[in-house]
Amino acid sequence: MLRNFIAVAVVTSLLQGCAAIMPGIESNVKVFHQMPTAQTADATYSILPWRKEHEGSLEHDAYAQQVATWLRLKNLNVVSLGAPAKFAVYLDFGIDDGRTESVTYSQPQWGVTGYGSSTTTGTVNRIGNTSYVNATTTVQPTYGVTGFNQVTDSTRVYRRFVSIDIVEVGTQGGPTPKKIYQGQLKSEGSCGNLPAVMPSFLQALLSDFPGTSGTSRKVKLPWSSQC
Repeated sequence: MLRNFIAVAVVTSLLQGCAAIMPGIESNVKVFHQMPTAQTADATYSILPWRKEHEGSLEHDAYAQQVATWLRLKNLNVVSLGAPAKFAVYLDFGIDDGRTESVTYSQPQWGVTGYGSSTTTGTVNRIGNTSYVNATTTVQPTYGVTGFNQVTDSTRVYRRFVSIDIVEVGTQGGPTPKKIYQGQLKSEGSCGNLPAVMPSFLQALLSDFPGTSGTSRKVKLPWSSQC
């Protein structure tokens, strides 16, 4: 009974430890910009695909709607997707085929580490002038870590990225297009399902838009979605 209790306690402790160290999504974010300090009435923004192969892509349009939501929260006047605007917001994203990485770690082994108190019970029988003792001694074992095994696991790691460039669109006879914002996010992780992690990527990139120009930072967000 005691052994079963200890085994349950050990499993519970391990599960709690895993929950405590469960990683979120970590991204590297780099931003450069020359965004205006105040938005004028004619400052409209239209989200467009950076790459030709994303033109007409429903996946691109889904991400573009998420970008639009973040930019509107920052009081930018975002028009419908692809509509004419003073500023073009070019969105690019991607993920590679992944690579296999091996990780070796120590796994604890549990068992008897010693013995504690003992209990002796029995009977004394007398035959003539001679006494005979019939006794049984029970020793209570203690349990804990008895050693470690080296375990090697393999996992698939994917490189993922999101880029957002904002360009002031040139007009006929007017100034040439001018880039005013350049934001880039790079991330590596075991989830190869880009739609599952894209909301977290856009939050990391745009939650403090436009941010401090010329900075690079790591952003770690909790993530409970299924990959």
